[in-house]
Amino acid sequence: MTKLIAHRGASLLALENTKKAFELAGASNKVYGIETDIWLTPDNVWVCTHDSNPFRNKTIHVNESKYSSFKKECLSIAKPKYLGNEQHYICTFDEYLFICKKYHKSPIIEIKQGNLSIQNIKELIDKIKKYNLFNKASFISFELTSLELIKSLEPKALCFDLINVKCKFFSNRKAIKRSLRQKNNISVCYTMASRVTINNVHKQGLLISAWTIDNKRIAHKLVKRNLDFITTNDINLLD
Repeated sequence: MTKLIAHRGASLLALENTKKAFELAGASNKVYGIETDIWLTPDNVWVCTHDSNPFRNKTIHVNESKYSSFKKECLSIAKPKYLGNEQHYICTFDEYLFICKKYHKSPIIEIKQGNLSIQNIKELIDKIKKYNLFNKASFISFELTSLELIKSLEPKALCFDLINVKCKFFSNRKAIKRSLRQKNNISVCYTMASRVTINNVHKQGLLISAWTIDNKRIAHKLVKRNLDFITTNDINLLD
C-alpha cells in the first residue's frame, strides 16, 4: 500500500518546514511520515530548513551562524496569500522530532549538508533515538557520503539515495542502476517512477519513493504501479 509523506509538513496549508506545517501534517490521519530538511549550525544545533538562508535577512546562513543569532529572525514568507500577517521562526530539529513523536508519525529526514563528520552523524542518530523514533525514521540525501556514514553506524537504518532528473555525475538511469547495485533504496523525481523502474526496485527487495506529487491523477497512477511512498505538499492528495 502506498504511504503518504508530507513534504516539509503540510506545506499547502502553512509555511514549509515550520512547526505549524508539521503540526498540521501530524494531525492528519492520512499522513504516514513528515519530511523535513536539516542543517547543522556551527554550535551544533540541527535546524529545519531547505535552504541555508530562509530568512528575510539575506546575510544569515544557518551553517555559518550560531543558532542564538538567528532564532528570532523572521522567515521569508513565500506565499502570503494563506499566511496572513503571521510571523514564523525557524524550527529546530528537536521541535520537529517532538511533533513526530506526539502524533506517532515517521520522521523523513533529508540531510542537506555535505562534509559532515562521523561524530556529527552519531550525534544526529543519538538525538533521534532520544525520542524513540529511530526505528521509524528514514534518511534521504543527495549527499550519499552522509547516508554511508549512517549505515556504517547503524546498518539497519532506512536510507534512500535521492536521484534527480539531472544528476551531477551520472545520467539518472546510471544513478538508479548504481543505487540498486549497491542495494540502496531510492527516492526519485516522480517523472522517473515508471512501472519498469518500480518493478526493478521491488525485484531487488528494495523500496522506492517519488516526489513531489500534487496532482491527483498522477498520484493515483503511481499507486496503481505499487509505488511505496508518495511525497506531496497536499496531505489530502489521495482522497
